[in-house]
Formats: sequence, structure tokens, C-alpha cells
Amino acid sequence: LENEGFQLEQIYATARMDSAKAPGVTALAEGYSLQSRASNSSPDHPFALMTPEVEHRLKECSLCRSDLDLTVLDERGFGAANALFWFDPSTRVGLVEPMGTAEAHRGKGLASHLLTAGIQALRAAGSERITVSWELDNDPAAALYARAGFQPTTTSSLWTPPTG
Repeated sequence: LENEGFQLEQIYATARMDSAKAPGVTALAEGYSLQSRASNSSPDHPFALMTPEVEHRLKECSLCRSDLDLTVLDERGFGAANALFWFDPSTRVGLVEPMGTAEAHRGKGLASHLLTAGIQALRAAGSERITVSWELDNDPAAALYARAGFQPTTTSSLWTPPTG
């Protein structure tokens, strides 16, 4: 592809787990709390800083469930970490995407708690398998998913076509 002017943008890794092998929910650091979007009365979605119309766009998606849209709040009630978990009842597959922890709150186990709580919520929804993908060079994400029991399955490359 490079010979034809395409440029490699990113390489992604994908991993899966059987829901039956899911870990228990890890402890949440003191001073933090977990809530789902279903119980949050805030008009602004935590991901609105990335995409202002995220709330509207999520509501258009048939697989979006507010009970699988999780946020870890700090002691002041501000979002410290967020994740969306998707469940497809037709295939019984759950998907973890996206996850993020605010820089000031990293290193406190929030992502681990959020991930394991989301995995358990997917199991409760009926998920039999769970999939997650991340940028291959994101070592913290790879370590987080490996600790939770995800097994790497594939890598894929994103190429952009030549301009003009």
C-alpha cells in the first residue's frame, strides 16, 4: 500500500474473553463512586468534550444502553473515568469501547474498577463473549485488558489513501 501512496495511520489490537471467565469487580479507590448514565441527571455526557453531539448520536444507536454507560466520579462529583459497554442481544457479544481516565486520576485503579464493573454488567445483560480493541502502542491499555483476562486475537491496520 505504501507504494501506492497510502500511509499507515495506526495499528489496533483486539482481544476477547468468555464472559464465564470474567474477573470479579476490583475495589474502587476511596473517595470515588461509580454510576451509570441511567442514574445520572446531568444533561452533558462525559464524552461531550470529545464530540459535542455525543448524547444525541448515542441515542440514535440501537445498541446504546444508558445502564452500560459508566462513569467514576471523584469526591466532588466530577467525572474521573468513563467507559461505554455495548451489548448485542442477537450475537450475545459485549464490546468495551471507549474507555478513558482523566490524567489527574490515573494510577488509582479507576480504569480497572470501571472495566471489571462493566464486564459484570455485560454478563448480567446476557453477554457470552466480550471484545475490546486498542491502539497497539498503548501499553497501559494492553496491560489493563490482559490483567482483566482478555486474550489477544488479532491486529488490524488503518491506512489512509493518498490525497488529491
